Amino acid sequence: MPKIKKEKKIREEKLKKLEIRKTKVKSTMFSSTLITYGLAALFLAISFIFNGSLISGWVQKIVEAQIVIDGEGAPSFIYILDIIFKSFSVILFFFFIFISIGNFQEFRGYIMTWKEMFVILIISLLQVSTNFTIFFITTIGITICIIYFYFLQGKIEKIDF
Repeated sequence: MPKIKKEKKIREEKLKKLEIRKTKVKSTMFSSTLITYGLAALFLAISFIFNGSLISGWVQKIVEAQIVIDGEGAPSFIYILDIIFKSFSVILFFFFIFISIGNFQEFRGYIMTWKEMFVILIISLLQVSTNFTIFFITTIGITICIIYFYFLQGKIEKIDF
């Protein structure tokens, strides 16, 4: 009889350790979700500030003044920097919101669906719909992010199973 009690106690200890480890993993997943949501919100705010008309007019005046000073029709360094900053703010928003929603769905025990991915893509591309150059660069960047996530997911599935 004592052997059965010891085995039962050992099983209970293993289950307890498993539950503690599971709780730690869930806690880490939740905090990771909150951090990535915060980063996504930050880049969304930056995108709206720079892709909206809040700072764009100011930058446009500087670019026009630079073109007048240079006397050339070529884009200035400030204009190129403006385009890169606007594009990367949207790309990083897409990247972090994709990660955060994926983490939250995994935390809940579900997977991210195509509908959610499509909505995130549309929201990201609507942010830059006013300028074709920024739209084109952002589309390329988001495509690279999607390809990265696709190959990363395939690699994770091979490792786990």
